[in-house]
Amino acid sequence: MCHLSLLFLWIFVPHQDAATQACASDLRISQLNQTTERLFDDPDRAAPNPLWRPAEPLNEIDDYVFATLEANRIPINQLCDDATFLRRSSLVLTGRLPDPELTRSFLASNSEDKRAILIDTLLQSDGFNTHWAFWYQEMFESTARILRVGRVLYNEYFDQAVAENKPFDQMAYELLTNLGITDQVAEPNYYARAAEMSRLAQDFWDNSAVFTTEKFLGVRTECVSCHDGAYHLEDINLYLAERKREDLWGLAAFFAELNRRPATITGNLVLSIDIYKNPRAVEGYLADTDSGDRPERAGGLIEPVYMFDGRGVDANLGFLDSLATYVVSDRQFARNFANRLWAHAFGIGMVEPIDSFDLYRIDPTFELPDGWEYQSYDIALLEHMADQVLAMGYDLRATLRYICNSATFQMAAKFPTSWNANYTPYYTRYMARRMTAEMVYDSLVQATGVAVTIRQQDRNTTPTNVTYAHELDDLNQPTGRDDTQAAIRTFLDAFGRGNRFDVPRTEDGGIAQALQLMNSDVTLRRVNQGQGRLTNYLNANMTISQIVDELYLDFLCRRATEEERQAMVTELGSYGSITEQARTALWLMANKLEFVHIY
Repeated sequence: MCHLSLLFLWIFVPHQDAATQACASDLRISQLNQTTERLFDDPDRAAPNPLWRPAEPLNEIDDYVFATLEANRIPINQLCDDATFLRRSSLVLTGRLPDPELTRSFLASNSEDKRAILIDTLLQSDGFNTHWAFWYQEMFESTARILRVGRVLYNEYFDQAVAENKPFDQMAYELLTNLGITDQVAEPNYYARAAEMSRLAQDFWDNSAVFTTEKFLGVRTECVSCHDGAYHLEDINLYLAERKREDLWGLAAFFAELNRRPATITGNLVLSIDIYKNPRAVEGYLADTDSGDRPERAGGLIEPVYMFDGRGVDANLGFLDSLATYVVSDRQFARNFANRLWAHAFGIGMVEPIDSFDLYRIDPTFELPDGWEYQSYDIALLEHMADQVLAMGYDLRATLRYICNSATFQMAAKFPTSWNANYTPYYTRYMARRMTAEMVYDSLVQATGVAVTIRQQDRNTTPTNVTYAHELDDLNQPTGRDDTQAAIRTFLDAFGRGNRFDVPRTEDGGIAQALQLMNSDVTLRRVNQGQGRLTNYLNANMTISQIVDELYLDFLCRRATEEERQAMVTELGSYGSITEQARTALWLMANKLEFVHIY
């Protein structure tokens, strides 16, 4: 067992216990099935296309996916319609609904390659830059609670990396090797969490090793930082069950030349830290402690050894550069990046959880013990995606372009025959999931055309104004006390954004979210304010039937069916004026089940 003091580390690093990790894939499949069933049982949905026909492959992804579907006798679904593709692609690539003008032009286009053109348009948009900088901030857990003022530089680093399309392997190398004071240099903020949560140097090195394997390799090594895998992990992770604590020390030894110290202090608050190399020669990791955040260490001097292949320090590179070289050249680094992007695109990774790879259970040559299954339902697909990431040079846009141009990504969310939940991890149906908190807010801004200034400020940084929730530099923002800022903060919290600290992000639904959409100032301001697209429709003297059509395009990227249009117009008939009818129609669209989902 780990010392109770290690609970301090676990409080600050969102994690899953062993039992949750073991069944997380099944839990995710169940969640996606429940969401999809609930969404597509909505009686207001348009009927499925009676001219259903199975999709044809569009790129090599489909060759792998379709072969697996056929081998398992799973029907190949049809492609989604243009409206669904537009909405899905925009949410996945930009984190918000498409600009309504883009919606109308895309749906009106007869170009055979308009989907590929749309993908390229979205990949070059400002929305893409904002959304994917945010994605990296989430991945590396950028928060003021740990980074203090350094988080501004850290976030700017990710902003610039996405804008420049910096390869992920280059980012990883820079984050691992560029050192300095965290409010002067962006990259050493990578180590700030490990430094903040450690009492001993050995804890700092262990934390750095654990964080590195999780983020860059998708392998959780917390357990073996406290004890051997034997008698602990046999039912959880076959690969790590054979690893010893000394293996983790060998990996942590690459960080043994690092040290940390406070740099900027205000009162009792450390605002920045200095991550630097020890000026004295370091031979390795001294495993000889009886205090700190982990059980006592009694292993003597441990030399650096890359625990995944046994390599030691390259004399021409030194400790840290050797490790960075080994990490970015590890095939698991490519698998991890491919799997994270895939999970973002589909809502479920090829391996789940995305940060809990069992390296034996993705190796088709490894003979699994009785009762075990491989982590991926299609190991060949996982390896193909790793190959593509390598061939594309860890290019974020190129990899996403490849995924989104596949028929697999473009599958319909509806299914033509009775659905079997066991089909879920084979990607014959695009599974619906709830938008993130930021997606819901930003899509409200986009759909209504009503932007409210969001003020972000704290006592350590200069106040700034933003329009979209994805632009916020921390998940405790906005911190303003006025009603408008408080309403935005409450809205985002209700939709489960977490805080990258001690509250994990969640997709779970609840009554609080429904109440926010119905009654929050975030919604009602956009309903009642005399501006935005609704005002334009009223000023154009549109009928309520025409306004309903426009709102469907704005919120759902499709036109209302005749039944939907008639039902809403009838419902609105009891309101006296066209303005009241139009505002109520907008409120109804914001509260429609489809609106808050990706499908």
